[in-house]
Amino acid sequence: MSAAYALKKKGIEAIVLETDSVAGGRARGDKVGGFSIEVGAEFMTGAFEQVGQLAEELNVEIIPFLDDTGIIDRNSKVYGRKSRREVFLANSLKTLYQFVKLLRYCRKNRDSLTFGDPTKLEQIDDPDTSLHDVVVREGGEAVLKNIIEPTVCGICLISANRIGVAMGLNVLWSFFFGSHGFKLGSFMRAFTGGFGAFMDALYEAIKDNVRLNTAAEKIVIADGKVTGVQTNQGFIEADVVICATTASIARKITPDLPQDWQERLSAVGYAPGVDVIWGSKGKLLRDKLYGYASAPGNDSPLVSYGDQCVKSPGSGPPESVCLHIKLAPLRTGGEKLMEMSDEEIEQVAIEQIERFDLPKVENPSFCHVIRHKEAMCHGPSGMFRAVAPLRLSDHPEARGLFFAGDYLHIPSSNGAVTSGMRAAEMVEEALARA
Repeated sequence: MSAAYALKKKGIEAIVLETDSVAGGRARGDKVGGFSIEVGAEFMTGAFEQVGQLAEELNVEIIPFLDDTGIIDRNSKVYGRKSRREVFLANSLKTLYQFVKLLRYCRKNRDSLTFGDPTKLEQIDDPDTSLHDVVVREGGEAVLKNIIEPTVCGICLISANRIGVAMGLNVLWSFFFGSHGFKLGSFMRAFTGGFGAFMDALYEAIKDNVRLNTAAEKIVIADGKVTGVQTNQGFIEADVVICATTASIARKITPDLPQDWQERLSAVGYAPGVDVIWGSKGKLLRDKLYGYASAPGNDSPLVSYGDQCVKSPGSGPPESVCLHIKLAPLRTGGEKLMEMSDEEIEQVAIEQIERFDLPKVENPSFCHVIRHKEAMCHGPSGMFRAVAPLRLSDHPEARGLFFAGDYLHIPSSNGAVTSGMRAAEMVEEALARA
């Protein structure tokens, strides 16, 4: 969608093919019971420059996220009445010492840690080294268990040994550091109306170009160039195509893509996720408390528990609660989540709430369950180097085919937006050459 928006600003009309009945993918907001429920993207940081600029153009309000987030640690202990800073400082001196050592290592590599330029991450993207390896080597086991797993692994929905060093250190640096020094996450941002408000505004700007319920089944390549897209609604001729899907879908719909690029797409990895959301009137948590983050290692699939209406007060009716539970199928206890019915998943979420004695919504007006086979691109080792050629130009044997997606930048909503805008620039250049 960002690519279509950028092309429209350049006077180039594009057709956007959207598989679903609503546009926005993992950043959209589902409209349920008067709420705009975030189905994927929720937060951003001060480093999300492209999202911020686009939101300003679209007149979508961004607010700072300053509310407390409690912690459920590896030992299932709940810290619900302490600020993030107090929870952080509650760690042992050994953990804090190791954290300082790790940050010193990050500081040495800070020129490579950015949400603005994926080519810099390529410099530290060792295909044989995981985040786990670097954290243990440069910090220690204590900082891995007590700080890295509750933050970075919670964000990426997967264990540290499956996150690449480039992705992992970049998330760590972004979470703990803003552009003005040590922030302990306090520079996080949110949309007043939730991420869905941003995607709704973007859709409104290009809706005349969007074809809903139109799935791309195959990007047709003949004689070394793109000729069009086969969809469930028929064939659409095209000289230029931007494939703005996940890497796995891109592989599926480009069977004629040269083998070397197919292999590059296969270097991208995703973690699944399941969300359970309840809506109700009233208030759930004390003032200035958004929710809780749950560390891996406590034998629970719970990743986070939060009231979306605290973070994004305009995403629901006044004086309402939108309790959002995130579960990770790759954590202990979550292995069968993707196979369960909505009712079974809701019961798992309730069991986790009761286990940690967290407030639950009484008499909810709805329960909304969301499953994502590919909820988060976790940037496995070597990914940034592998996909680099895909972001630079079209392939000489597939002229007119360009790729976009968060995996081609730095995996995030900002990465998705930025890669779309970059693809639009390459399309403009290709059309000019033609």
